[in-house]
Amino acid sequence: MPDKMSTMKAKVNQSDMKEKMQQEAVNAVAQAIVTEDSAVAVATAIRKHFDAHFGPSWTCIVGRDFSSSFAYEKKKHISLEMGGQQILLFKSA
Repeated sequence: MPDKMSTMKAKVNQSDMKEKMQQEAVNAVAQAIVTEDSAVAVATAIRKHFDAHFGPSWTCIVGRDFSSSFAYEKKKHISLEMGGQQILLFKSA
């Protein structure tokens, strides 16, 4: 029987990341959703993962309903849905 993480599907709404970084984001989101117990903990885990792998300063927002306006570095932005949550991840400009 497959584990929960392997059965999660991501719907990428918008991204300008290179394919490898985008896949890293999808994997980090799936891992955080499975292992963390709150939206804040999920966002923190994803941000820390990206800070460690791609340098600071990343911002991650997790929730079901939010609006946003922000500046980000080119090729460092993704918006996706997974596990009933909306995830916005970007490197601050």
